[in-house]
Amino acid sequence: MLLALVLMGILLGLSVPNYRLQAESVKKEKDRANRVLIEGAVQQFRLDTGVFPASVQDLLTAPEGADRWKGPYLYPLPVNPWDADRPYLLGPLGKAEE
Repeated sequence: MLLALVLMGILLGLSVPNYRLQAESVKKEKDRANRVLIEGAVQQFRLDTGVFPASVQDLLTAPEGADRWKGPYLYPLPVNPWDADRPYLLGPLGKAEE
């Protein structure tokens, strides 16, 4: 009985680090997919309006003076897998950043 408990403890100890590595990998892939989605929406916005959006919010609702806006270009807004309270921002030339 004691041997079985020891073996179960060892197996559990080996699986927990693997789970953490997998969770990190999933977050990285989700973040990469979110950025590709946002950057694609930015390019569509630019093609329609002739300018880059000032913020990610411009992809959801028409900004002031955007006569050729044909959005929403992105719905719903992707959630940052690292911290849901930190939205994505747009950098120069519409690059998605944290």
